[in-house]
Amino acid sequence: MNDEPMIRKPAIIQEEIDDLRRYLNGIPEPLRTSGAFHSYEQRLVELNRELVVSRHQKQHSWRSKAKEKTMPKEE
Repeated sequence: MNDEPMIRKPAIIQEEIDDLRRYLNGIPEPLRTSGAFHSYEQRLVELNRELVVSRHQKQHSWRSKAKEKTMPKEE
């Protein structure tokens, strides 16, 4: 079993962000800013953080794999 936290693909996270933004933007401003949708706004912040981490992880993983391919193998 892997102890690393599951990192979702950036495209999936971005899709969720876009869906949530479209939903929130469809709500009239007075209602949206009344506090009734605070948890949705908070979720948007969390998703953006998750996206940054996911992109960083993906980039780091890509660099590690590239480095492994260029490093001579020790025998």
